[in-house]
Amino acid sequence: MNAPSLIVGILVLLALYLSLSQVFDLNDFSVKKSLTLFCAAVGLLTTLWLNDNPAVLEKYVSEIVGAGIAVVLALLVFAKKSVGKK
Repeated sequence: MNAPSLIVGILVLLALYLSLSQVFDLNDFSVKKSLTLFCAAVGLLTTLWLNDNPAVLEKYVSEIVGAGIAVVLALLVFAKKSVGKK
């Protein structure tokens, strides 16, 4: 398994889970479990696809890093807004 593809897969999993957790009610256990399974499946498929296509990862590494930074900044803004509401 290629380490950069694994890292990108984990980042996809986390970004998807954190963004969708804002939309869905996570007090319901079945919703939380379904959301977790869906995000894990997408992260795993991303990892496997990038592992099979390393040229794509090499070609778009700068865009992937930029998008990752943008996701982190967006999550910080959401976290700041949710803390400010309380």
